[in-house]
Amino acid sequence: MKTLFLATILAASASAFAAPLPTLEVPRTASAFAVSDFEPKNWKNAVQISQLPLSLGSDARDKEFPTTVKLQHDGAFFWVRFECDAPQIYAPFDSPARDQNLWEGDAVELFFDAAGDGKAVVEMQLSPKNQVFDQQILLSTEPKSDEFGKLRDDVLSRDFWTFASWNCNGLETATAQTPRGWMAQWKIPAAPILRRLGLQNWGGQTVRAHLMRYSHVPDETAKNAAKRRLVSQGWAKIKHGCPHISPAAMGFLRFAR
Repeated sequence: MKTLFLATILAASASAFAAPLPTLEVPRTASAFAVSDFEPKNWKNAVQISQLPLSLGSDARDKEFPTTVKLQHDGAFFWVRFECDAPQIYAPFDSPARDQNLWEGDAVELFFDAAGDGKAVVEMQLSPKNQVFDQQILLSTEPKSDEFGKLRDDVLSRDFWTFASWNCNGLETATAQTPRGWMAQWKIPAAPILRRLGLQNWGGQTVRAHLMRYSHVPDETAKNAAKRRLVSQGWAKIKHGCPHISPAAMGFLRFAR
């Protein structure tokens, strides 16, 4: 609770952003299963987000694609499952290499700010082909945000740094296509995410976080038939296309002991 209070004060003092911030408690589970096991029974005790709404400022033509997110932890690992209905899947990268520009295709994304001060954010992405992108985002100044929770341009131009060379050691992921679209599962170790808190396990802490989905759909108004436009859906009210630069708009995940 102390972490939640501190993060709330910091966000309020450094930002003009005033939208309500979502909060969710992540239950503890004793279930043990392989990350590639997609059986629903593995998630019977998880908390569920039944739908991710469109991001702020989305195109008027956009519609929400059905997206369910389930969350739980077992102390050592944070488990996240996305179930994504999709009329079609767009995954343009064929290489299994890490840290490709997965946001240019369909992807699900996670953001974590363990300390809650906006200065160090972990970003993770997963494509339908189980390709991983992960990076550290660091600020070398106090975060200052606009009315959308987006970092101001003067902060972005001088004090915003990304490090895609960083990997989340111990991360495990799996994806699968379904008759309705695709699914993704994450098994996220505590230590790399909670390093600034000096913790080795999930449980008892509150972490700033965001969960979102990117879909790239054909742009019916474009002359180029291959052109696509981005539909972004997110748990928190974050401006379209700006989840990586909007720490003040992230919600709160409370991890049960």
